[in-house]
Amino acid sequence: MKNTPNSSPNSLNPYQRLAILAVLGIATSSYPANEADAGGLLPYCGGKAKPAEGPFIDDGDKAQVQCVVDGDTIDVRLGKKHNSKTMRVRIQGIDCPETAHSKKKTKNGGPRTADEIREGNNAKREIRQMLGEGRITLQGPFHNDKYGRKLAYVHLPNGIDVGRALISKCLCEEKYSHKRKANYKKAGKRCKN
Repeated sequence: MKNTPNSSPNSLNPYQRLAILAVLGIATSSYPANEADAGGLLPYCGGKAKPAEGPFIDDGDKAQVQCVVDGDTIDVRLGKKHNSKTMRVRIQGIDCPETAHSKKKTKNGGPRTADEIREGNNAKREIRQMLGEGRITLQGPFHNDKYGRKLAYVHLPNGIDVGRALISKCLCEEKYSHKRKANYKKAGKRCKN
């Protein structure tokens, strides 16, 4: 679209607006990643993990999701009790397929297929929808993974266990050693081919 003196800034597409904000130096990482974000969904995020060092999180602490990294990883802002600190949280006990942003290889060491990337993006879209306004409760036990992300179980305000829900929808698989292993395996039983 050609920008003429008679055209309004509202007629610019989101990418044109972002480019203008970047030039002006006022673009922020919270700017919507795509047009769907303006519809009230949480934005997608990327980049390196925000260190999860301190504060100590207590079982049942409330948090606000800031953005969705992929199907099993989110950035959250903790409450005032923790000085509104932001950290990256990896959902405990699940593993979702990687999305296109990941440079990870497949389990057999080769490049990921288009099907694997599509499955990863499906999981990413689903958790984004599931999280709604982003209010969650974190449950332990808590520890950090090798990438500096805080491992935690994540629950919605209505009590739904996000990890178990993603497994039951066949979008992620139960993985790793964790205290809800039997429950998660049962949730994913119908998903096995």
